[in-house]
Amino acid sequence: MRPKSATAFCTEKSKRLYQRAAGVLVEGGSSNSRGPANYGDYPIFMQRGQGSRLYDVDGNEYIDWMMGFGALPWGHADPEVTQAIAEGAATGAHFATATEIEIEVAELLRQVVPNAEVVRFANTGTEAVMAVLRLARGYTGRPKILKFEGHYHGWYDDILVASNPLPPGAVGLRSDPVKIADSSGLNRHALEDTIVVPWNDLPSLERAIQNHPGQIAAVITEGVMANMGVIPPAEGYLEGLQKLTRQNGILFILDETVTGFRIAPGGCQQHYRLSRILSRLAKRWAADFPSPLLPDAPK
Repeated sequence: MRPKSATAFCTEKSKRLYQRAAGVLVEGGSSNSRGPANYGDYPIFMQRGQGSRLYDVDGNEYIDWMMGFGALPWGHADPEVTQAIAEGAATGAHFATATEIEIEVAELLRQVVPNAEVVRFANTGTEAVMAVLRLARGYTGRPKILKFEGHYHGWYDDILVASNPLPPGAVGLRSDPVKIADSSGLNRHALEDTIVVPWNDLPSLERAIQNHPGQIAAVITEGVMANMGVIPPAEGYLEGLQKLTRQNGILFILDETVTGFRIAPGGCQQHYRLSRILSRLAKRWAADFPSPLLPDAPK
């Protein structure tokens, strides 16, 4: 983001708000991505948004290149979206029972996403990953999950490893990357069942699968690497990944939190013509397996 006028760029109110926030919020914010780790001494506090623009508490105007990490394709305060939200809120905000609209949204997702046969909604991306990994382990009876260096899939213990950039000497060999936990306090026993492999490297992936025969429940990947900059898959890579997982009875989990509805209406799975996968789409996941795969749900 850049202020509209550099000469008028003052953030004194943001500074004072951060000092206030530091007294009541962990690290002065409700997310690491909004704190000093990304913004220096203190983050900029926004007051409102309109279209492609943001306005901070000091009156500075910015072009918003983030758009809610991609969740706002229509921009801020789109009139039609705002009206729909107001109309929905006027009918009640939260019910502890079923509603018709969840069926309508699920049906729409099934129309748009190629592999979406059934849908489960989740409150956060991390919760969606927790659910899909449990499903994979429950179905296969296998304990291990394979993920790739630099990919982020939420702060769940099992996969909060090797997600951040590291100096070249710290990552180990391509044939055996160092599993570096992204945080203290992770369950070390859980991490023992996480395998880390370099991305865009089919030989490394095949070798890792061969080294853990019959142990890997699922491979999880971003369709286009986005956590450490936009790195698209090499030609034929995702197709090769899909082939390897099928040959070894491993479930293929495609994390489309960033790419879903953006690279194509149906995400990477549509763009790269992938099938029979578990996918996570911007806080929701859809399941498609060779039928029959999962047992009937309990009544």
